[in-house]
Amino acid sequence: MRPPTWDLYFYQLLSQRFELNDSDQRRLARLRKGYEGECRLDASIQATGLSSIYLQDVWLPSREGPATRGSQLDGVLVLPDCLLLLEAKHYSGSFRYLGKKSLLNERPYHHNLVNQLENHVEDLRQFIESRQLPPIPIRALLIFTDDQLALEGTPGHFLTYAQWLDLLGQLASIPPLASQSLYFRALSPWQFQNPHRPRQLAPVEEQLLRRGLLCAKCGWGPLELSRYKCSCPACDFSENKSRCYLRALYEFALLHPDQPITRRAVLDFQGEDANPKLVSKLLAHYAQQQAHGHGANVPYAIAQPHLKLHELLENPDQPVQIH
Repeated sequence: MRPPTWDLYFYQLLSQRFELNDSDQRRLARLRKGYEGECRLDASIQATGLSSIYLQDVWLPSREGPATRGSQLDGVLVLPDCLLLLEAKHYSGSFRYLGKKSLLNERPYHHNLVNQLENHVEDLRQFIESRQLPPIPIRALLIFTDDQLALEGTPGHFLTYAQWLDLLGQLASIPPLASQSLYFRALSPWQFQNPHRPRQLAPVEEQLLRRGLLCAKCGWGPLELSRYKCSCPACDFSENKSRCYLRALYEFALLHPDQPITRRAVLDFQGEDANPKLVSKLLAHYAQQQAHGHGANVPYAIAQPHLKLHELLENPDQPVQIH
C-alpha cells in the first residue's frame, strides 16, 4: 500500500493538535478521500497478483520549463501490448458526465476528466520517446472506486469499481513478455517523485508538529512568549500562558497515547523555551482540581488527587496517569 502524501500527513497531524478551520477541514476531507481511492486501486491490483507490473504515483517531469512542472499519474500497469494509465476518483453519491459542465451530486463540476486523461497519455508518450524506447500503445482508464457511486453519461474508459475488477480478472490471464521490463525499468525511478507531494516531512517540519507550542488559531510556531501571554507572530492571536501550556499538555497526551506523561516528557515536547515550573504547577494543580469535579472543559482528567508539586520537582520521571 502506498504511503500517505505529505499534505495529508501534515493536515492529519495538525488536526490532532488543534481544530482546523472550515477550509482546511474540507481540504483534509478531500485528501482522505483521494488517498482512500488510491489505496483501493492498489489493493485491487495486489489481490489480482499484478503488483510486479504495477507502478504507483508516477511523476513525469515536463520536457520544458522548470523541474517542478509535470504530470502525476495515480498508477501505470505495464502490460505486454500496452501501457495502461490509471486514474482513481473516490467520489460519493452521483456523478453525471457532461464534459466541462459535469455534475457531482447535482453541483457543477468544472474539471474535465477526459482532458485530464488525454494530457496524461500525451505526457507519458513524450516520456517514452525521450527515453528512446520503442513506441507502445497507451490506454487510459478512470476508475471510480466507490461501490455506491451512481454514474450517468460517462465514456467507455470511465469504469465503475465492479467493471474494473472484471477487467483485472481478464488482465491477470495474459502471459508476460520480456519487453515489459524495458518500460518498467524506465518508469520505476519516477515513483513517488512529485515535488509537490513529497513522501515525508522535513525534519524541521516533523519537529515543529510533534514538539513545541503552536498557535491555537492558525497552527503557526514557535510562539513569542512574554510573562503572561503566548503570542503568534503569524496571525497576532494571543492567549493566557497557563492556558497555552495546558493545551499543549493535552496535545501531548493525544499525540503520544502510549507514552507515560511525566514532567520530563512534557517539557521535552513543549520545547527548550518551556517554563519548567509552570508545567509542574499545571500538572499538580489540575490533578487536584479534576479530583474535585472542576475543570470539566478540558478533554482529559488527571486522576491523581494527592499529587504534590514537590514530588514532580524532585522526580521529573514520575508518571501522571490520565483517563
